[in-house]
Amino acid sequence: MDSDKKTTHSALVKRCLEGNTEAWRRLIDRVTPLVFAICRNMRLSREESFDVFGQVSYLLLKNLENLRSSGKLMTYVAAITRHEVLALNRKAKRIRETQDPILGMLYDRSPDSPEDVFETAQKSEVLMEAIVLLPERDYEFLRALFFDASEPDYEEISKRLGMPVSSIGPTRARCLQKLQRILKRKRFRL
Repeated sequence: MDSDKKTTHSALVKRCLEGNTEAWRRLIDRVTPLVFAICRNMRLSREESFDVFGQVSYLLLKNLENLRSSGKLMTYVAAITRHEVLALNRKAKRIRETQDPILGMLYDRSPDSPEDVFETAQKSEVLMEAIVLLPERDYEFLRALFFDASEPDYEEISKRLGMPVSSIGPTRARCLQKLQRILKRKRFRL
C-alpha cells in the first residue's frame, strides 16, 4: 500500500510538472494537513501558519521539478515546512530584539527545546504519512474534521461529504481505528 501512495504522488507530481491545474489543486490539498500539523506542533499562531503555508506552497511550485524522488513528496514538504517555521522564528526573534521590550513580552512563547520540537515534528510527519494511506473517503473525512483551516462544523462536513450528521461520530471512530492500525504496522508508538 505504501508503494501505491508513492506511485500516486509520483503521478501527481508528473501531472503538475506538465501544467495540469487540477493536479496542482490535488497536490496542495494533499500536503496542506501536513504543513498545518507541523505549524501547530511548533506552536505557530493561525496567521503565522498561513504565512508558512503560503511560503511552502510557493517553494513547492518553484522547486517541484528539482524533487529527486517524487515518492518522497511528503518528506520534502515536511522538511521545507520545518525550515520555514525556523526561519520565521529567527525573524521574529530579531524583530523582538531590536524593538521595544514590551513587544518582546507580547511575542514571548516558552518554546520547547529544539530536540522536543524536532521529535514532535517527526511524529507529525509519520502521522500525516499514515493519514494519506487511508482510503480516499476516510482521508477526506479526517482532513475536513481536523485539518480544514475553515474549521467546518458537523453540518458543513455532512453536506460536503454527503453523510448524515449522526454518522460523523461513528465514522470518526472507525477512521481513527484504521489510522491506529496503519501506525501500528509502521511501528509507531502513540
